[in-house]
Amino acid sequence: MKNKIPRATLVIWGIIVAIVIVMATVNIPRIILYQICTVNSMFYSVLYWITFYIMGVAIAHIEIKEENIQQDISVIHLNWVSGDVQVKKSSNNQIRIVQKGSQDYPQEQLFSTKIDGDTLYIEDTRGYGINMFGFQKQENTDLVLYLPEKEYQQLNGNFVSANVTVDTCNTDHLYLKTISGTIFVEKGKCDSIELNTTSGDISVNHIKTDESLKMVSVSGAVIATESKVENDTYAYSASGNININDLHTKNMKCETISSSIQTEGIFDNVTFSTTYGLVECTANEPLNQLTVTTVSGDFHGMIPKENGFTATYHTVSGTFESEFETIQDNHMFIYGDKNGMFEFNTSSGSVTLSALPL
Repeated sequence: MKNKIPRATLVIWGIIVAIVIVMATVNIPRIILYQICTVNSMFYSVLYWITFYIMGVAIAHIEIKEENIQQDISVIHLNWVSGDVQVKKSSNNQIRIVQKGSQDYPQEQLFSTKIDGDTLYIEDTRGYGINMFGFQKQENTDLVLYLPEKEYQQLNGNFVSANVTVDTCNTDHLYLKTISGTIFVEKGKCDSIELNTTSGDISVNHIKTDESLKMVSVSGAVIATESKVENDTYAYSASGNININDLHTKNMKCETISSSIQTEGIFDNVTFSTTYGLVECTANEPLNQLTVTTVSGDFHGMIPKENGFTATYHTVSGTFESEFETIQDNHMFIYGDKNGMFEFNTSSGSVTLSALPL
């Protein structure tokens, strides 16, 4: 006989959910709710915990602190916990820092700054916080960093539970790392860019780098569009798709475990590695080198018709298909001037090569 949940229990929890929804709608300040919940009552304690630690009730954000930096800054270090972070172009020659949060946000937890020479440090004074469930959930508070239009040496950011957006970045080195959050970088020129997230998507758009672009996500998609990387592009996602479109780079390496890889652009040397995912590559100009390693993932490649190649194919049970009139020599397939060096290693994945439409 199945145990039935008492009707009274269902009614109580129904009331709790209804109150939480009302609080989110009318935006009751956290301090008022906290004072209510200090009543020695399990009911109110559970209500407070559900409202702010599980459901993360949205609280209307207003500007709670602003600071202007007049000194000439070349290096910026930013640390932030729980909230959205935006980097935007300033309308004047001063760095402007704006924090947004609830009207009753504790003054002692507002951001702090420190300047050492030409280096600016921006710190979230809350810290990370640990409780019995791991990282302690903090009330979201957002930060907007306005930067004058000039070339910076470094912009470094470390974040926890924060979504990061960088608009129009002009720095030699851009390094952003977040635990649980997305990273979006758009319209900028850098020497090198490195983006890391544990759980979240990474996206770059209209970016130009003189050296390298590195994007690493443990659990999330990696996306790059309409960008140019002079030398090396690296994209990794353990369990998220990699999508690269209209990218111009010399060397590109993409790695994933169980997700798909889709790339399109102009490349010289390309390396793909996956366990199970499908790999698709469209090269708009001839490839010099292509290396593909999979366990059971298939590869579909589209290259210009004039792209001669020598392809080496090692497999246990996969197949090799080509639209090109190749000459087979054991594990080698030769086409045209055979300048491109292609290597395919797979246990059971199939390889398909086709010509790029004219």
